[in-house]
Amino acid sequence: MIKQILLSTCLLTSAQEPTQPKEVAAVLGHILKSQYLEVYNDQLYRIRVRGWAYCDIDGDGLVEVFILIDPHYHQSGPIQIYRIQKNGSIQRLRESLAPGRLIARDDQRLDPHTMGLAFDINAVKPESKYMDFAKRLSDKTHVVVYKNFIHSDQPKDEPGYLDMTSRDEFPSQNKCELIQFSQPEAIEVGDYSKIPGAKVLAAMMKDGIVLYHIRKISPEGFLEKSITTIPRPKDSKFLLCLPNGQLGVELSNGQQIALAP
Repeated sequence: MIKQILLSTCLLTSAQEPTQPKEVAAVLGHILKSQYLEVYNDQLYRIRVRGWAYCDIDGDGLVEVFILIDPHYHQSGPIQIYRIQKNGSIQRLRESLAPGRLIARDDQRLDPHTMGLAFDINAVKPESKYMDFAKRLSDKTHVVVYKNFIHSDQPKDEPGYLDMTSRDEFPSQNKCELIQFSQPEAIEVGDYSKIPGAKVLAAMMKDGIVLYHIRKISPEGFLEKSITTIPRPKDSKFLLCLPNGQLGVELSNGQQIALAP
């Protein structure tokens, strides 16, 4: 009964087109029926879908679907990634994404620490050993890797992995209780002139646009990627893919322009 209520209330509230492509519809159906998100202590919250994008991001012949959510927990990645296999089955990738700055926690999201389901571990050296440990830990738990520490919690849905080691905010913090992720406004995939020959995932943030060049996805669902942040064009309202396949934005006056290098 609970799942039926949730199925009927998982609504899209996004600037993107309301008609769901079949790839996106398949993934959303899979999430709701087989692999619900953010399940702690059997508590199911409405999944707040804010947008989507899809393409073969790494050129391996399989379609990846990127689902933008507004999480209920402050350590959940806003961008969840799924891969549609050749037989039609759907794999949730181990690694999710949280573009943009780390910001001060505002208590609008829940914390699994308060439920006794999370802990933080100080970083170890060398960095390669630290990252390997975090990936092994994500075999059974949801892991967020920061420069100074690792957050681990135990949801009842799939284990996960989130790499935030590229962020320099809060350099003295060794616990996540005061930290949360920025929330993207929109996501899109397309071409970007500075990265020729590859599809790029873009996330529109309040203070910039974050670009992900995902070169390879491991069988376990870890990403080999590079991250670039560019200024958000002035007066930009929407992120979109232009008719020529280039990533772009729509300005407040209705003009559509490509993202500049």
